[in-house]
This record gives sequence, structure tokens and C-alpha cells, in this order.
Amino acid sequence: MHGKIREIIKMQRLIGSLQQMMHVLNSNGYIRHYHVNITLVSFLYGDWKVQNPLPTESYLLTVEPITHNIIYAGGLGGTLIKTIDGGKSWDVQKLKDLVNIRDISFRDSLNGWLIDSEHIYYTNDGGKSWDEVNINADMNTYYYFSIKCFDDIVYLILKPQTAILTELINAKRLVYKSTNNGKTWNQINVAIQGKILCNHFLDEKHGFVYTEETISINEVSNSLYQTKDGGTTWVKQRFPEYNWTQGLFFINEKIGFVGKYRTIDYGNTWVNIFEDYLQQDENIDDIFFADSLNGWAISYIKIFQTTNGGLSWQVVNQQSSYQLTDINFSKNGTGWIIGYAGNIFRKEANSDNWEQLSEGPRNSLNNILVLSRNEWVKVD
Repeated sequence: MHGKIREIIKMQRLIGSLQQMMHVLNSNGYIRHYHVNITLVSFLYGDWKVQNPLPTESYLLTVEPITHNIIYAGGLGGTLIKTIDGGKSWDVQKLKDLVNIRDISFRDSLNGWLIDSEHIYYTNDGGKSWDEVNINADMNTYYYFSIKCFDDIVYLILKPQTAILTELINAKRLVYKSTNNGKTWNQINVAIQGKILCNHFLDEKHGFVYTEETISINEVSNSLYQTKDGGTTWVKQRFPEYNWTQGLFFINEKIGFVGKYRTIDYGNTWVNIFEDYLQQDENIDDIFFADSLNGWAISYIKIFQTTNGGLSWQVVNQQSSYQLTDINFSKNGTGWIIGYAGNIFRKEANSDNWEQLSEGPRNSLNNILVLSRNEWVKVD
């Protein structure tokens, strides 16, 4: 029996990320579980059922509100969760062949896209089924980084697998565009240099890409690339000082935010608006504005809020114990923040409070002692 159990657990191991879960056996043949969730195992039937936290234990990386009630989120291990009642209940899927769901983008409640590093999937039935899409890119050199759709127009950004590939074969950053909802794809000829850290599209015409570029052994710089014609041409602006961030958002062409910095003149000048709120080694991980005045930003486990267009910020009392990764809002003003250990927060449009929807303990476990079929004890 122990040999069979070992085979089951061996097959269940998730590979490809140091942050993913790993199951091993102790000397007595029971499960030792390193991470933050409790897993019930039926060795007779081979099914695994997460008990805590709910709705998922996975590290969530991206959230996409479609309507006030319909929201998708994706993360490690091909985890895709969906709610159709505003977060009261969730459907949890593990999509076949997907490793880490990096990005999700929907044009309406039925039609949407999602990607991991090696796959593109499309649904036209609200996520009931997903079809893989192949654009014939060189996936030995590149991986999928970001996807964004506006009706029939879809943007897809690819990055080189490693910095070594960039140096050895001069691998470029690739931008693909479809104007017919993914039926055909055209590669846009762009001269974006350096490592892409983040990107943001205002609409189907206006987009921004923020990069980190190694100038020499001792010099690293950042640049912001802008397009105003749907990606046909890109204008490069050197950032005034080094600023590593994955938070990029523009309210309009003129006013935007890159990490700790704000511009009000199309990116010509930048001011550090978080100087009084963050230490030098702290970064903004994501930022979102619901309108020209009201915005939110996340930095590791902190949530910040502004009501005056980013001139001043305050820390929201609702803080997570695990890293937060993405923030997004539905069109009606309901906010969503997700993160590691299955963290999910929701803010209603008429409230300043972020309510935690994920439930259950997340403390690390060292052993599980099985007493009988229905009795088991956690051992810290």
C-alpha cells in the first residue's frame, strides 16, 4: 500500500515553481505537507480535496472582473476560480497542461482569453470550455507574458525565456496583434529594449510598456514605451531614475503612474508620490484608478488609497498576511485584490472597506496524523 501511496503523491507534485506545493511521505507512510493548506487524500479513489483555505490554496496571480457578479482569478498550478454571485461561492478548476495562469482578459461575459507561459486558451461560453490557440511563436525562445482584448482586437506580449537568450541571439520582445478576435495574428515590429516589467493599455489604440535595461555592468535603467496608434509605432522615454516595479496605470494619455512615480505631462517629468509612505527598498506591486481621483495601490501586504488623484495616500487598515499580487475593478466600481495563499479581498463601490472573502487557517503544517478513516489530527 505504501508503494502505491508514494506513486500517487509523486504524480501529484507540482513542478516549475519554488512557491508551489510539495507533498512527501514521512517514515510512517503518512503525508507531510509543507505549505499553508490542509489536504484530504483518499488513497482508494485518488481524489484530493482542499479543506483550508477556501476557495483555493493556490497563489493567485491575476484577477479579471467581468461584471459586478462575474469574476475570474488565476494562479499557480493552472488554478482558475470563478464566481457568478459576487464572491459568495466559487467554482475551482485545474486547467489541464497549464502551469501558472499569468493573465486573463474578457471582452464580455462569454468571450475571454487566458495565458500561462506556454499556452493560450480562448472561451466563447463563459469558461465552460477552453480551446487552445496556437500562433506559431518560437516557444523555445519566448514565453507568453500578457494578453489584453478590446472587442475584436487582442494584444499579446511575449518575452525571451532568459536574459542569456537576449544576449546570445538578440531575442526581441514580441508583440502580436489580432484584429479579428484571434482568427489571425500579426507580429508587430517593435524595438523595445530590455526586460519588460509591466504593461498597460488604455484602449485599443493607446498602450504603455515599462522596461528594465542593462546599460553596463554597473548601470541599469528603466524606460517607458508608448504607442498611440495601436502598436504600429512606439516612442521611448528614459525614466529619470532606477525604479523596479510591476505597477503601471494611466488614467488618460496625460496622467499616469509607474510604481512610486506620477506624471501629469505625458511622461515628460515624474514625481515620487510615495516618498513619505514607502522605504527605499519597497515597491508598488500594482496600482489601479477607478476614476481621476480615486485609486488604490498594493505593496507586498499593504493596501494604499488616494482620493485626490494620487497627491496623497493613506494605508488601508485591511492588510494581508501574505503578499498581494493584483488589483482590478469592475465597471460598477467593485474592487478586487488577490494574492498568495488564496487571498481574495473585495471592496463594494460605496464602501472604503476591503472584505476578505477567503476563509480558513493558513499556518504552516509539519505533519498529519491519521487516526482512522474519518479522524485525523494536525501536528504543528
